[in-house]
Amino acid sequence: MQEFGRPVPKRRLHVVLGVDEVLAVLARLQGEHQLLVRLRYGTGLRITEALCLRVKDIDFAQRGIYVRQGKGGKEWVAMLQHSLASPLRDQLGRLRQVGAAYVESGHAGVAESPGHADMATTMIYTPVLRMGGGPPDFRQDAELPENGSR
Repeated sequence: MQEFGRPVPKRRLHVVLGVDEVLAVLARLQGEHQLLVRLRYGTGLRITEALCLRVKDIDFAQRGIYVRQGKGGKEWVAMLQHSLASPLRDQLGRLRQVGAAYVESGHAGVAESPGHADMATTMIYTPVLRMGGGPPDFRQDAELPENGSR
């Protein structure tokens, strides 16, 4: 019985994209989708953390992104990259435009909507999800490299 020994656990390495692969993915994305991927790549946010960001979670003065209700219920601060500040400001501007158009069309404003005390509590990607923005079509143009091939 002793000749069997204990099982040896195999170490598995995470599969990560190389710089060229990341640039290839970013080149195929546009608008809010590219911003979301850049935000995740540059800050280390998980997908749900990035999608649930609210206007008040972004501090441009201190260059921080406040993550609330992260994995395990933890709260933490991610550094806001300088290159993301302008695209995030543009996204917030689009959010305000969509909100204004929504009010002008006769719907309740953000402040009157259930669960929204003010504009600061609105998620920054709300227009993408509500206005029918879907994932980009990766089937067109050139093929992306297969996972693991470099």
